[in-house]
Amino acid sequence: MLLNIAKAPLSAGLGLITVETLTLNLTFLPAILAGGFLGCKVLHYINIRLFAILIGTAVLVAAIRLIAF
Repeated sequence: MLLNIAKAPLSAGLGLITVETLTLNLTFLPAILAGGFLGCKVLHYINIRLFAILIGTAVLVAAIRLIAF
């Protein structure tokens, strides 16, 4: 988080952080908070080992697609 705070002035100087992007971020803030809340609740029902295997497989497929195509 500290690194992101340190990068903020540089990003703003490059035009990556504007009033429009901040407005868009605030627009989606309720959905982000709801997703975080639901994620914490659903976490108790997920088999972590299976989840790790699925994520690893998805990353492998994405890497192969990036290299091959």
